[in-house]
Order: sequence, then C-alpha cells, then structure tokens
Amino acid sequence: MEGLEIAWQNQHKSVVSRLSHILDKSLYTDVRFLVGSNHPAIFKAHKLILASGSFVFETMFYNQSSEMTDPIKIPNVEPLGFDMMLRYLYEDSTDFENDAEMFMTLLCADAFAVESLKEICLQRLSELQPSSDNVWISLAFSKYYKVEALEDHYTSFIIENARNAFESEHFLSANMQVLYYVLSLPLLRITEFELLKFIVKWAENRKREETVSLKYLLQPLLRFIHFPSIGLREFWKFSEENQDVFDGKDRLCIIHHLINSDTCPLPVWCCKSSPRCDLTENILFDLVDTSSRKRAYTSIVKWFECKYEIQVTSKEVMHRDVQTMSIVWGNKPEDLPLDCDIKITWNQNLSFKLNSVKKSHEMQEIVFNFDKNILQPSAYYHPFTIRVHFKKP
Repeated sequence: MEGLEIAWQNQHKSVVSRLSHILDKSLYTDVRFLVGSNHPAIFKAHKLILASGSFVFETMFYNQSSEMTDPIKIPNVEPLGFDMMLRYLYEDSTDFENDAEMFMTLLCADAFAVESLKEICLQRLSELQPSSDNVWISLAFSKYYKVEALEDHYTSFIIENARNAFESEHFLSANMQVLYYVLSLPLLRITEFELLKFIVKWAENRKREETVSLKYLLQPLLRFIHFPSIGLREFWKFSEENQDVFDGKDRLCIIHHLINSDTCPLPVWCCKSSPRCDLTENILFDLVDTSSRKRAYTSIVKWFECKYEIQVTSKEVMHRDVQTMSIVWGNKPEDLPLDCDIKITWNQNLSFKLNSVKKSHEMQEIVFNFDKNILQPSAYYHPFTIRVHFKKP
C-alpha cells in the first residue's frame, strides 16, 4: 500500500501529464532513435504512441516488410526539432522559445507527416515579424511549402529592406533557390553594384563548405546582375581586386560595353532584361496592400504612392531609368489601375511633361518626344531630372 501512495501515477491527474512523465523518465520505452549528423542524440520512445500520431511511424513499426536498426538512425533532422515533435505527439501541445525551434520542428513534422503540427508551425511562421535575421529562412520555408501569402509577406520585406537583409550574417547561409528568386525581383532597395559584391561574398562563404570553384558557384548568380547599371570605375576596380570572379574575356567585354554600349555587346550569358528598379533614390512612400494581382506580380507584393526623382547625366542613362520605371507597368496586373505624372527637365527652362501615364508605350513616347522636341545633339551630356509622381490606385 505504501508503494501505491508514492506511485508516480497518483501525481499526474491527466493522460497527457502521465504520457509526458513516461517520456521524460524514459519509462517502458520500446524504440530508440539516433537523431542528427553533426552532434547526434539518442531518444527513447514508445512505438504505439508515435504510430498513433504519424502514419510514417506506423509504417515503420507495424509494416512487416520494414527493417529497423537499433537505434533507428535519422540523420537528416536536428535533435531539437525531433524532441519538439516527440513532445507534441505525447502532450498534444507545443511551445517555441525562438524561431530556430519552430523551423527545425517544421522540418521534422514534414518528414514524419505530423500534419497538425505542420499547420501550427506554418501559422506561427505567418505571425512572425519579418527581420533581416529571419527573412531568408522564412522565405525558403514559405516557397518550399508553397504558402503564397507568406511568400508575399517576406518578399515585401526583402524588397523594402534589401540592403539590411543582404548585410545580415544569415544571408551567407541562404538557400540557392531563394537567392535565385530574390535576384530575379524587378524591385529591390539596393544598388546593382552592392548586389554583385554580396553574391560574391555569399559564394566565397559557400566555397569553404563545398569542393567547387568560386566561378562555378557564381556562374548562375551573375546572370541576374544588370551590369549596365554599374558604374565603369566601380566595375573596373572591383574586377581588378576580384580576378577569380570573371573570365578575362568576359571582364573586358563588360568594361567595353560600359564604355560604349552601341558597339560592344555584353557577354552572351549576361542579363539582357530591363534594368532593376533599385529604389535607392529619395522616395517617400505609403505602402498599400494589393489583394488582386496576377501570379506573375508576386514579386511586387505591395503598391505605393510616391514621388520619385532621378538625376541623370546623359540621354543614355535617362533612357535606362525611364525603362526601369516601365517595369512597373510591365509587371502589374491589368486589373490594377495605375497612373502617374512625369516631368523631364533639362536646364532650367526646357521641360517635357505628360500627365496620367497609364501604359508602358506612353513611357517610350516620353523619351521619343523629348528627343525630338527638346534635346539637341550638343546637349547629349547635359544633366536631366526625371520627376515621377505615382498615384495611389
């Protein structure tokens, strides 16, 4: 009788409490796991409880054709995430202390098809406040699990805070596919030269972990860089200091193109699309959520009203910047109305103005009419100002 009075069962009033106790004390366990690769840990559990919460475990334990080792080795998940998943299966609840626990638990829940836990993790993930530290891994998870609302959420953050996101140490461990996606965005608040330096830094860090050359890692990434948007002096100095980034022939082709784009084409692998809008000018904006948009528009996840002013020093640069603004029209859905007032000024007396621009071909008309009516050959390198006022849809 005395033994019954001190029995642990009497101290736990609920089934969940008792199950939590036998997990903590490893009582009556009948299966062991060796989890992780770098620093593996041993976990003891109960087949029946695990099988009741996951068909993966059910198949593993009760399918006669399944062969098991002791311990069962699971190298592709982290011990912390596995422990959080076990506790959920025993206690029917979970509590994350930090983002890392949530991400590792989500990977385990996905691997072992614990769908209810996956839903909890994805919901908590959607509630996270985006930051430069979590945006890379959060974007990777949202794309992997195809959660479009979450993907839009973090894409918006990275567009508006690109420089801080790339400066974060977490960028160095960013997933390659996520990096492709971000570099393909037509809007980023960062200059093209900064992007070039950051992806080289990323590749140098990755090279320490993989037995491949720096050029092999950089080749697919450099295709996203708009080299004509980089200054000649900047590129010349950078390529001199980083001679293992470009082939000698490609480096010279890019330099010659920056000197004279009419006679010297870029290497065939270079990005030929419209230049990225880097949003690095003096912009005042009020973000407005856009609920109706085409799937192709997910790279621009919010709309804004802003005044946008560009100072340019040549007609060629002016053409480029007007084309950059055309990206907005080229990517927006047809059901999202947008117009703006544009004024291009040369000297103090001459200007060309067009109100309520709504279509991309009207942007090209601005350049054509400015060339025809105002710009003289002798004024090719005079300074211009392009002032754009986007109107809220």
